[in-house]
Amino acid sequence: MRRSAGAQRAGKTVLSKMLSGVYAPDSGSILVRGEEVHFESPRDARAAGIETIFQSLALADNLDGPGNLFLGRELMTKWRTLDSRRMEFESSKVIARLNPNFKNILDPVLRMSGGQRQTIAIVERCILMRGY
Repeated sequence: MRRSAGAQRAGKTVLSKMLSGVYAPDSGSILVRGEEVHFESPRDARAAGIETIFQSLALADNLDGPGNLFLGRELMTKWRTLDSRRMEFESSKVIARLNPNFKNILDPVLRMSGGQRQTIAIVERCILMRGY
């Protein structure tokens, strides 16, 4: 599922939380690549390749794009200092695939447009799935 749409109180959030392992379904099946799965936690859903991006984007407004994307899993140099260049490079590669016009990734997220903030949230999930 790429996105959900529907009337208020139609169950979109509950469905998303079931697919992401937050809630267990009362009935029915969840299939991933044709195989039935049962998630005990969000960690199980992530292990199956399911990432969820909610409308309320959890971003640190004072950090730039790469700072948000690698928050808590910062890339380090061999001298154990932040590898800002590599984080910027890795961020730019993924962002360019989603939004080639997004050039101001070093601006604080607070100054980014809604679409740019959404791109950062999506790219964060892509980077998580890559295992950084």
